[in-house]
Amino acid sequence: MSERPTVSLKQGVSCIGVLLALLIHTPLWYWLVYQILVRIDATPTMWVFYWIYLPVGLVLAFIRVITDGLLADKK
Repeated sequence: MSERPTVSLKQGVSCIGVLLALLIHTPLWYWLVYQILVRIDATPTMWVFYWIYLPVGLVLAFIRVITDGLLADKK
């Protein structure tokens, strides 16, 4: 039988930090930027940049989390 993988305290805390960043900080950031654009009566060009920035930023955030996790496993 194979052994169950063990998780260190450092890995657990790192995982919680990543989840907080992805589930709390990131949505709040995008909501804040959206509210700023609404309040300043943003031009259509600003909205286009926002709607490009949103998915690209989310994808890059997930890639960063994955690479941080892979690099942490190697240490």
